[in-house]
Amino acid sequence: MPASGSLTFAPGQTSHTIPVTLMADGLDEPNETLGVWLSNPNRAYLGQWQGTAVIGDGDPAPLVHLGGTAGPEGDSGTTPFHFPITLTAPSGYTVTAVYETVPQTAVAPADFISQTGMITFAPGITQTTIPVLVVGDVLDEPDETFTVRIITATPPSARAKPSAQLKMTMNRRWSRWAMGACWKGRRPS
Repeated sequence: MPASGSLTFAPGQTSHTIPVTLMADGLDEPNETLGVWLSNPNRAYLGQWQGTAVIGDGDPAPLVHLGGTAGPEGDSGTTPFHFPITLTAPSGYTVTAVYETVPQTAVAPADFISQTGMITFAPGITQTTIPVLVVGDVLDEPDETFTVRIITATPPSARAKPSAQLKMTMNRRWSRWAMGACWKGRRPS
């Protein structure tokens, strides 16, 4: 916040401190600078009349988190499944996350469309989705799974949650997700 004031030097005093109040914003961001300008001296001359201070960022980088989704597979064509991907806090940087789909019991391209991609969060944005196309069929088959996994996140200060992978269970009528383990049991009616 802009501020102004005056400094008074006592006889024999050669230095003075200008107090500056910093506002915490909780935003992971680049270092910022602050400028100070001196003007209108009385009984003195200005030598160096401006100064700069660097404000280091002390806020932690956000965590990239991958969530789950559920829905019917469909009997034909493809159905998009949107996996939510979020940042635990806003960032002052553009954050990217590279992801991939990994077959388990479901295989590409018969059950889903395999893909690798990158999701981008503009500064201040905390939510988006990863769309994955699931291929519908009329086969009476057991539940099948594939994984969506975050490979890397940037800037280097952003961190991907180590267990950020998702197993998707799908069948003709219903799909359900579970973190880390395949859902088994009766399908909902």
